[in-house]
Amino acid sequence: LAPPRLEPPVFGAAVPTGTALQVELSSGLEEKRLRALNVPPDDILLKDKPWEAVAYVEFDEGGRAFGVFLERKSSFADVDAALIRSLRQWQAEKTGAPAGGRVMFRSPGRPSAPAAGKVEVGP
Repeated sequence: LAPPRLEPPVFGAAVPTGTALQVELSSGLEEKRLRALNVPPDDILLKDKPWEAVAYVEFDEGGRAFGVFLERKSSFADVDAALIRSLRQWQAEKTGAPAGGRVMFRSPGRPSAPAAGKVEVGP
């Protein structure tokens, strides 16, 4: 038997995080009631350049995250490790059946500092 063909995830349910991090849930997760959405603090997530990562998270019948797979890494090992640790703490509403879906994380990067140099003011 061939494995089932998976449709590309449709992201759209944006989740407020209280940080610079943008989080969007795939259609499979936005239908679930997620009760705990921990995200790492900005001091870990903000890097000198923007990044994006996508993870697949599975929840057991009791709503606990038991499987986390980083499908697209951020290119920062410490960010990837922090995302995986955070996702393992997520909780969904108890459904009586396992559930899962994708989560997209985006960071705009650290704001650049003004260029050092001579500043001219008026005549």
